[in-house]
Amino acid sequence: MADDTAHGGRRLPSIAALIRKSTQSSQRAQPSPVDTASKDVTNDLERGSNSSGSFSDAARAAAAAQGPAGLRRLSAHSRGVMNQQAANKYQQLSASFKSRSELQREEHVKLPPWIVHPHDIWAQCWWGFILVTVMVTLFVEPYSLAFAAYPGLHPLSSPDTILTIIFMCVYSSDVLLNFCVAYYEDGELVTDWRRIAGHYARWRLWVDLATTIPFDWIVLGAMGLQDSNNTTAWYVSLLRLLRLGRAYRLHHWVTFLTYNQKLSLLAFTLIRNFLMCFFVVHWAACAFYYIAKQSGFAETSWVGAASDWIGASSAVERCVTAV
Repeated sequence: MADDTAHGGRRLPSIAALIRKSTQSSQRAQPSPVDTASKDVTNDLERGSNSSGSFSDAARAAAAAQGPAGLRRLSAHSRGVMNQQAANKYQQLSASFKSRSELQREEHVKLPPWIVHPHDIWAQCWWGFILVTVMVTLFVEPYSLAFAAYPGLHPLSSPDTILTIIFMCVYSSDVLLNFCVAYYEDGELVTDWRRIAGHYARWRLWVDLATTIPFDWIVLGAMGLQDSNNTTAWYVSLLRLLRLGRAYRLHHWVTFLTYNQKLSLLAFTLIRNFLMCFFVVHWAACAFYYIAKQSGFAETSWVGAASDWIGASSAVERCVTAV
């Protein structure tokens, strides 16, 4: 029998051709297992059933059918959706400062008396004060290393010594307070004191201790160089640069301001870049002067070559000249 049959002057397709065409259309319309998995994960997350990070059996089976590549796509899709939800929640909570009672009512949690919510208005005020001290530290520590008269506690009445003692007390208090501040883990507020202490002790506690303990004063006192002004004492005084490690707190500050809808992202970016350039130039100027000082202001150094008009200037004037 011929493949086509004449009908009304036209040639009709055969049954075999119709079957092939129907099969091809079905294959094109059938979604891939990865698409099915992505859709299942999205639906699960939207329903809130996957707040713990688990997926439906259908999503896992569809991804597993594609092998390791399918599982990687499923995991990446899940992280993207969950990270977006976390960002939205963080953005909402960071929009304004709220009291302890308001935060407990909004999140339906009961905080223990000794635990502080991370978005509590008093915690945010303390955090803002700490950020101011960090900015001061980033300026003062290199400046004192390069332009101070003595490297250690001597004299006790010097502004550098007084400010360092005040900051040491402030950061010691901050270390104790960090054991009482709740934190978020996978979108859930952790209020258990043991978990909070373990989370803080992973790495931040050790950084805070290293940047709070005055190792330069301890070593200078042990070596009897507390009131000395020689080259060795200034080399030991380099230990004070450990306090620059306090700058890790600025990462949280940058994240907070980036998600804050009340601030202009353009203005914030310009201010951030200006501060970065300012501190880099300031540190470079202090380093150049410190190197010249350690060489005894030799004639081959830039300070020694300009000793006629730099020698009688104040520390602030020398800093400006170094910049």
